[in-house]
Amino acid sequence: MGELIRARRKHKGLTLKELAVLSGLSHPFISLVERGRARPSLPSFASLARALDTTPVDLLAALNPPPSSAGHPELVTVTRSSSRAPSYGNGSGQLLISAPGRVRMMEVHSEGVPTELRLSHDDVDEYLYILEGSIEAHVDDQRHVLGVGDTIRVPAGSLHNWWTSDGQPYRLLMTSVSVEKASGEAG
Repeated sequence: MGELIRARRKHKGLTLKELAVLSGLSHPFISLVERGRARPSLPSFASLARALDTTPVDLLAALNPPPSSAGHPELVTVTRSSSRAPSYGNGSGQLLISAPGRVRMMEVHSEGVPTELRLSHDDVDEYLYILEGSIEAHVDDQRHVLGVGDTIRVPAGSLHNWWTSDGQPYRLLMTSVSVEKASGEAG
């Protein structure tokens, strides 16, 4: 993960200090992450992704690109649990499968400590399906409490975050769908 963050930073022509300013994190911490000596929390990982003009899901997908289908984009893709991308956010998120530019699915589990960090992705709709526990989701100015079996759609461009609603751990499935691909395929 650190090597990917360093490569993205250098590709954008940023120094450690410039990335620190953009992400709100310290440059010594980012250096530790880049060298594999520290793992960012979920909010820190999201801050780094945003500062690098990408999303956490896209960064994870870049860590474990799908196998080449050799010119056959409709071939079935299987991702074995043993070959998934490393988790992030202190182990709280793991990319399950990805079709770059279209759909990404990940499992998220956490104690869900509230955070002021609110994410916004202009190019993807996010769908959360609660597998265990319950969450409190804030989407723009709306608050929603969701339990097992509930689903919420977070439209592209919405400011959002979520955490445990009752202090207990939760587990959810998050699916990100590219709005350009979804609208282009609907017709």
